[in-house]
Amino acid sequence: MRTLRLPAGVSARERGRIHGEAFREPIHAIARIRTELAVAQGKLGTEARVLAVAEAHLPVLAAFDRALSEELLGIESGPRSFRSV
Repeated sequence: MRTLRLPAGVSARERGRIHGEAFREPIHAIARIRTELAVAQGKLGTEARVLAVAEAHLPVLAAFDRALSEELLGIESGPRSFRSV
Protein backbone atom coordinates (compact mmCIF):
# COMPACT_ATOMS: atom_id res chain seq x y z
CA MET A 1 0.00 0.00 0.00
CA ARG A 2 1.35 3.41 -0.95
CA THR A 3 1.27 6.19 1.56
CA LEU A 4 1.63 9.91 1.09
CA ARG A 5 3.32 12.30 3.48
CA LEU A 6 1.92 15.79 3.25
CA PRO A 7 3.88 18.82 4.41
CA ALA A 8 2.57 20.52 7.54
CA GLY A 9 0.89 23.86 7.19
CA VAL A 10 -0.23 23.68 3.56
CA SER A 11 -3.73 24.72 2.56
CA ALA A 12 -6.51 22.23 1.99
CA ARG A 13 -6.36 22.90 -1.75
CA GLU A 14 -2.59 22.32 -1.84
CA ARG A 15 -3.01 19.07 0.15
CA GLY A 16 -5.48 17.96 -2.47
CA ARG A 17 -3.24 18.97 -5.37
CA ILE A 18 -0.33 16.98 -3.92
CA HIS A 19 -2.62 13.99 -3.40
CA GLY A 20 -3.96 14.28 -6.96
CA GLU A 21 -0.46 14.37 -8.45
CA ALA A 22 0.82 11.48 -6.33
CA PHE A 23 -2.08 9.17 -7.14
CA ARG A 24 -2.93 10.35 -10.67
CA GLU A 25 -3.45 6.94 -12.32
CA PRO A 26 -5.53 5.29 -9.57
CA ILE A 27 -7.65 8.44 -9.26
CA HIS A 28 -8.36 8.38 -13.00
CA ALA A 29 -9.20 4.66 -12.85
CA ILE A 30 -11.57 5.08 -9.90
CA ALA A 31 -13.24 8.13 -11.48
CA ARG A 32 -13.76 6.20 -14.72
CA ILE A 33 -15.22 3.18 -12.90
CA ARG A 34 -17.53 5.31 -10.73
CA THR A 35 -18.73 7.29 -13.75
CA GLU A 36 -19.44 4.10 -15.72
CA LEU A 37 -21.33 2.64 -12.75
CA ALA A 38 -23.36 5.81 -12.31
CA VAL A 39 -24.35 5.73 -15.98
CA ALA A 40 -25.08 1.99 -16.03
CA GLN A 41 -26.94 1.73 -12.72
CA GLY A 42 -28.26 5.22 -12.18
CA LYS A 43 -31.16 7.06 -13.72
CA LEU A 44 -29.15 9.81 -15.39
CA GLY A 45 -28.42 7.90 -18.58
CA THR A 46 -25.31 9.62 -19.88
CA GLU A 47 -21.86 10.55 -18.65
CA ALA A 48 -22.59 14.20 -19.41
CA ARG A 49 -25.63 14.15 -17.13
CA VAL A 50 -23.71 12.39 -14.34
CA LEU A 51 -20.98 15.03 -14.54
CA ALA A 52 -23.53 17.86 -14.63
CA VAL A 53 -25.23 16.55 -11.48
CA ALA A 54 -21.86 16.13 -9.77
CA GLU A 55 -20.90 19.68 -10.72
CA ALA A 56 -24.20 20.99 -9.36
CA HIS A 57 -23.31 19.49 -5.97
CA LEU A 58 -20.01 21.40 -5.67
CA PRO A 59 -21.61 24.52 -4.13
CA VAL A 60 -23.54 22.29 -1.71
CA LEU A 61 -20.31 20.69 -0.54
CA ALA A 62 -18.59 24.08 -0.27
CA ALA A 63 -21.42 25.39 1.92
CA PHE A 64 -21.31 22.26 4.09
CA ASP A 65 -17.52 21.91 4.51
CA ARG A 66 -15.29 24.52 2.88
CA ALA A 67 -12.01 22.73 3.72
CA LEU A 68 -13.20 19.41 2.28
CA SER A 69 -14.46 21.21 -0.82
CA GLU A 70 -11.09 22.91 -1.28
CA GLU A 71 -9.22 19.64 -0.81
CA LEU A 72 -11.35 17.84 -3.40
CA LEU A 73 -10.90 20.71 -5.85
CA GLY A 74 -7.17 20.42 -5.24
CA ILE A 75 -7.28 16.68 -5.96
CA GLU A 76 -9.10 17.44 -9.21
CA SER A 77 -6.47 19.98 -10.22
CA GLY A 78 -3.61 17.58 -9.56
CA PRO A 79 -4.21 14.96 -12.24
CA ARG A 80 -5.24 17.28 -15.07
CA SER A 81 -8.03 16.62 -15.62
CA PHE A 82 -10.98 14.52 -14.53
CA ARG A 83 -13.01 16.20 -17.23
CA SER A 84 -11.34 13.84 -19.71
CA VAL A 85 -12.00 10.69 -17.68
